[in-house]
Amino acid sequence: MGDAAGLVDPFDGEGIYYAIRSAQLAAEVLADYLEHPQQVDLARYQARVDQELMAEIQRAKALMRVFNLCPRFFVAALERGGLLWRTACEFLRGEKTYVDVGRTLGPLEFILAILDW
Repeated sequence: MGDAAGLVDPFDGEGIYYAIRSAQLAAEVLADYLEHPQQVDLARYQARVDQELMAEIQRAKALMRVFNLCPRFFVAALERGGLLWRTACEFLRGEKTYVDVGRTLGPLEFILAILDW
């Protein structure tokens, strides 16, 4: 479901999480539909995917674009063990999302918004 739906992490190519989470979202919407078919619009699934998953994928794309613009800077910053290193570790441990990582940039987060095309 993840790869076929285009729900793949552009930074690392991972798609299992997105496949499982999108299936969970589909199951939730379908369960509601089966209980109340007249009241539940199945388009709610797409809205939930857009809200929960696409924000992450778009932010990952923007971060990847920034990284590709100046990879040496990011590698050097990671080697120094400062804020970027701590943020990367928190992300890898599942403590932060791509959206959270973008917020770490503070006022510079607008760069990611610009690259989010």
